[in-house]
Amino acid sequence: MTQRPSLSSAAAAPPGLVDKSVPPLPVPAFDALFQALRIKGVVYYAQDFHGDWAMHFLHTVHARIHVVLWGRCWLQVGGQTLALRANDLVLMPEGVEHVLGHGDPAQAAIAPDARDVGRMIRAGALPTQGERSARLISGHFEFDPQVRGLLVKSLPTLIRTRARTGANRELVHALPSFMAAELRNRRPGSAVIIERLAEIFLVQVVRAHFEAAAPVAQTPSLMAAFFEPRLNAGLNFMHARCHEPLTLAQIASAAGMSRSAFAQRFKATTGEMPMAHLAEWRLLKAAQLLASSDQSIAQVAAACGHRSTEGFSRAFKRRHGQSPAQWRATAAAAA
Repeated sequence: MTQRPSLSSAAAAPPGLVDKSVPPLPVPAFDALFQALRIKGVVYYAQDFHGDWAMHFLHTVHARIHVVLWGRCWLQVGGQTLALRANDLVLMPEGVEHVLGHGDPAQAAIAPDARDVGRMIRAGALPTQGERSARLISGHFEFDPQVRGLLVKSLPTLIRTRARTGANRELVHALPSFMAAELRNRRPGSAVIIERLAEIFLVQVVRAHFEAAAPVAQTPSLMAAFFEPRLNAGLNFMHARCHEPLTLAQIASAAGMSRSAFAQRFKATTGEMPMAHLAEWRLLKAAQLLASSDQSIAQVAAACGHRSTEGFSRAFKRRHGQSPAQWRATAAAAA
């Protein structure tokens, strides 16, 4: 099984190029969160759809994605109907139930998994003749179940974006075309390329969403804090030094703010206090270290800012429902 980066890892340099006198640069908090998510991008198809068709997607724990590469269709979700056209994409972080189609929604074929599309076409549930109405690429993203909430709680139920100006948006809409080409050609390495492109695509979609969103329109979320320079500086500081006994005053100083101003702004933006986020991050990091390293429980506790192993064990069990030793044993059995 391929090892994925943990909460504290950084890209490794070739052995001969490492300058041991220079400490590695800390991973920015935004990047560390996406590394910790251990994203697995799954692309189901790049498919032409003909005539009138509709597919009913049931709820899933995975984040669903649909991109319209050509043509038009519609999306029904949460009691609303959205008209989609070429270069539109929709991301549903919570995998909510929805219907996608062109024509009468009452005729929707049930597609609990978008990978059923091939079977549905072979069974005659989706037409293959007639005028082409749309070309779509669909898939999902899987996340580490412990870290997933930090991202999903930060995003709306539905993100819809369309290509406009700006390099980031252009890349958001170029990546699906690259993935579609790999799906069509199926050359050696296509599966690896598609998965990596899907990961890049998700980061770009999230980044484009928050860079375009007006701050007053956002609900409190951790992700929004990454796009406020001072709060981001505070997050970078606390994530990089979460092994240290940090104080709110130290974190606020790193952000160039007073303690009260930083705490107030952090709470208004994210919905939680800075030290509560730090405690959560430490316990998420501990869960991944226990599952992926051979460090002792005392070493993991110290690496995550806990000076008492007993206190760490109590906090860990409250958060994860298992003791550190049980967590490690469960992870080893599942490997």
